[in-house]
Amino acid sequence: MKILVVEDKLALAQSVISYLNSEGYTCHLATDAYEFEDFFSKHQYQFFILDVMLPFGDGLSLLKHIKTADADAPVMMISAKDAHDDRAKALALGADGFLTKPFHLSTLSTQIREILLQKSPRTALLTYKEIELNNMEKSVKILGVELDLTFTEFALLRFLMLNPNKVIPKNAVIENLNAQTALYFNNFEIVAAHLHQLRQKMGTAGKYVQTVYGIGFKLS
Repeated sequence: MKILVVEDKLALAQSVISYLNSEGYTCHLATDAYEFEDFFSKHQYQFFILDVMLPFGDGLSLLKHIKTADADAPVMMISAKDAHDDRAKALALGADGFLTKPFHLSTLSTQIREILLQKSPRTALLTYKEIELNNMEKSVKILGVELDLTFTEFALLRFLMLNPNKVIPKNAVIENLNAQTALYFNNFEIVAAHLHQLRQKMGTAGKYVQTVYGIGFKLS
């Protein structure tokens, strides 16, 4: 999959591209609106990551340009500003996701996969051992029995199932929830309470949701 990253902060851009390359993506970098136009006219991309503030333009205008050319093109917006207004504007223009800097690279990678899941029904089913998560139906079954999960519990389990056997830092868990739900989480004790409830509802399969003390969680 080919991704165009449009970001003028080189240190961040290089970190993003290096991480996504290690995840199996092919990335190109545009550092301003002019470079974006050049890449966009010459290549076919399956995903876009756009900073809101750019030299010689802005990410929201580029977002409109992309969506005009292809309404279904997946676009993730990122912003370093107080992002409430930017988030609302970006989503209204058709953005598929929004992250506020700084963010964990694992959160960005997971958001990309979650957006692609939404775009492709053929890859809507996630499995881990006896757990089946259907992203289109927003349902979870364990050994064929459907669980009664809240939206937050579903989002937490999906995040872990998209990152099996990886240690997920606490802050990355919070970032992902803030990106996926209408709620805003800034207290990890609240998130830990949701994870506790999730484990209980999962029964014996709850043992797979492991706490890595002082760091975060993993599905293992």
